[in-house]
Amino acid sequence: MPRKVIADSLTPTASTSSSPAFLVAFNYIVLENLVHSFHEEIQAVKARAFSDLQIAIEACCEEETTALYSKR
Repeated sequence: MPRKVIADSLTPTASTSSSPAFLVAFNYIVLENLVHSFHEEIQAVKARAFSDLQIAIEACCEEETTALYSKR
């Protein structure tokens, strides 16, 4: 079962919300989900940056090639 589903299915009640063990476990699951979400966001940003860099390098190479051929 995905962690998010587990975290969403936990609903503190009067008897469990006062339990330190419950709070620690619940906070751990929530923090783990946040870390996972941030990791996915970072990977997406890195992929976009790499793609933009690749496009820029290709454009630069194309300009250089065009400039070399125009000098002949």
